[in-house]
Amino acid sequence: RGSEPFLRSKVSLLPPFFFSNPFFFSKCPPRAQPKMTGPGASAPTASRAARNQYLAALAASGPMFVDGAQLTTLAGLIQSVSGKEISHTIKGLWMGSMYMGVILSMLVSGVVADRYGRRKPLVASLGLTLVASVLCALVEDVKTELYVMMGLRALLGFCLGMGIPAAYTLVLESAETVSSRAVMVTVADFLFSVGQMWGAVGIVILNPYLESVGLGQRALIGLWPVLPTAAFFAFAALGVPESPLWLQAQGLVPNPRHPPQDPWSVLWAPAMRMTVLAVTCLVFAASFLDFGFSYAIPDLLRHVEGETGQKPGLQLVIISALGLVGSGLQLLLVTRVNIGHRESMSALGMGLAGLVSLMFGIERYPYVAVAAAYFVQLVANTLRGLMHIYSLEVFPTVCRATGMSMGSFAGRFAAMSVPIIFEMLSHYEVTLTPMIAPIHYAVYQSFFVVMLAFCLGASLVARYLPFETKFTPLNDDASEVTPLVGCRA
Repeated sequence: RGSEPFLRSKVSLLPPFFFSNPFFFSKCPPRAQPKMTGPGASAPTASRAARNQYLAALAASGPMFVDGAQLTTLAGLIQSVSGKEISHTIKGLWMGSMYMGVILSMLVSGVVADRYGRRKPLVASLGLTLVASVLCALVEDVKTELYVMMGLRALLGFCLGMGIPAAYTLVLESAETVSSRAVMVTVADFLFSVGQMWGAVGIVILNPYLESVGLGQRALIGLWPVLPTAAFFAFAALGVPESPLWLQAQGLVPNPRHPPQDPWSVLWAPAMRMTVLAVTCLVFAASFLDFGFSYAIPDLLRHVEGETGQKPGLQLVIISALGLVGSGLQLLLVTRVNIGHRESMSALGMGLAGLVSLMFGIERYPYVAVAAAYFVQLVANTLRGLMHIYSLEVFPTVCRATGMSMGSFAGRFAAMSVPIIFEMLSHYEVTLTPMIAPIHYAVYQSFFVVMLAFCLGASLVARYLPFETKFTPLNDDASEVTPLVGCRA
């Protein structure tokens, strides 16, 4: 079919039915003829595929939106419980229960998406997440039902995590061109930031000062993410097609160049082992930074409320809006030709280190620290988004969801450890003795020391990643995976 325009230009006297009859252009019968997209497709097919990629990017981004909304809502919900009701350690475990559910789901979600396709786990995940969200909102009595609440949050995290690898891989594999795939993943990350914004707006409406509230108001906060979850579930069930690359990898669509392969043999090929380890470490660091600041900044803003005179809930909305700006920065970085993904992530890590250093002066300069907190959330969100793109592009199609779920497992483990570490540090005061004079550090400043170490570590690991994937074709065969792929060796 790709030769049709050429033949039309050379043989213009042939009857029109000649070009519409698949017998003359394919050895396959009409029902077995695969749909072609890309440069070789006809104009209507290419136009339809171009529309489908945007539809898939929006509809399949439901788990990312719900993820951002649930995390921000839960962080605000925990702040609405007074310290007299539950301890700081229990608060950390409450927040970590959702991450634990996502972690457990990452052990199987990637394998399920590579075995059964991208669409089925995506739709099932959104449907189960909708049910679990309603159950979590109806059980908010921390005094009598604390362990039930933690169990339901873990169930919510498990249901949500089952669809995240499938969603990201479906978005990437639905892209029409090499240059548009990173843009499509950026759209998905943008939906995560929109979800955070949605959760922050709900907190501003229902609990702007992040103070202790009653059970009824907590239930309303818990129900806030339910409506968009239902909308994305309906959208995904009705409008998301299956990934064409996955169909080819499974042999459901003929692809003689790449016959079906075993996912684990491709994932553990000698050329991929170091990449798996490096991606896992970098996702851990990037997620610790992004989710760490998302959890710690609301408490920090409440601490400096008297100094700045602003509502903590309003400041949380501003930070969530800057996450949207971070998606714009991510889009700028993925579309520039003269800088690769590795250089971008390394530079963002160093920039985060500089911004975190400014936050150490929060005692004397609260305005500077709050401004730095705004930009820290922006840069951390961009770093995690670029890491998502890299982890998707670096693995072959047959094991892409499994490889990403391994990195996401490490990332969610880092996210789960953030509230526990932060709440444990709230009981201690760390004193560091520099070369000039001893300086007393409060809880958030000691937490910044940990974050600074992760910033520098992420910058170093990103700079020495073995692959560069920007503007390169996706690898579908382990024999094609070499350390010299990409726009820069």
